[in-house]
Amino acid sequence: MQDKSMSNSKMMNDHMAKMWSAMDTSGKGYVTQSEYQAYMDAQFKKMDANGDGKLTKEEWINSMKMMHQNDMDMMHH
Repeated sequence: MQDKSMSNSKMMNDHMAKMWSAMDTSGKGYVTQSEYQAYMDAQFKKMDANGDGKLTKEEWINSMKMMHQNDMDMMHH
């Protein structure tokens, strides 16, 4: 069981490292407020399925389910 826990921890660390790289667009080792906001804006656009600039509860729930499924898929590969 410990091996699986360590594997999940490594996958989580890898996932967070990818997120960090996506946010730290300058590559300076820190994230500015504008870099963070740009990252969050991009995430919002991905969740806004119909592109109307608003998230419905359904869009948010579908996005959360998709992110959870992606996390589960990463853990099992």
